[in-house]
Amino acid sequence: MIRFSEQDYKKLVSMLTNIEELTNSFYSLTCKQTEILEFGSVEQLDKNISERQSIIDSIDAINREVGNLLNTYKHIELETTSDDPQIRQLALIRERIREKLNQTRGINEKNEKMAYEKRDELRAEAARVSMSHKSIRAYNQDMTIAEPVYYDKKE
Repeated sequence: MIRFSEQDYKKLVSMLTNIEELTNSFYSLTCKQTEILEFGSVEQLDKNISERQSIIDSIDAINREVGNLLNTYKHIELETTSDDPQIRQLALIRERIREKLNQTRGINEKNEKMAYEKRDELRAEAARVSMSHKSIRAYNQDMTIAEPVYYDKKE
């Protein structure tokens, strides 16, 4: 049976565990984003999005390293049913990451829908405010009355 070298195995466990921790942080930020969309400010939302993007970038960088390392072991498939405890442990970590990402995806879809609804509400409010300002300006215009002009009719 072909196995990972001890060094590569420890490195994979470390990287996957790091991805799992980052994924959990991403999930927490996504849940927090729901609260921000309901009650928070645009600044809080921007900060949350920046933090989430930072986590995504970190996960992508680590994931590339994991992919490069796994490419050297193309013949090994990470399956939770494997008899090899190394492969089974790596597969279980990967499975937990996938489950957390699926949970996050569901919340994120709800957040996206909520953000679009909030955007539409704000657009409608902005249109109402704009119409109110136009009405006020029209009402308060300087009403200059022009001198009447009379035309004589010659018969």
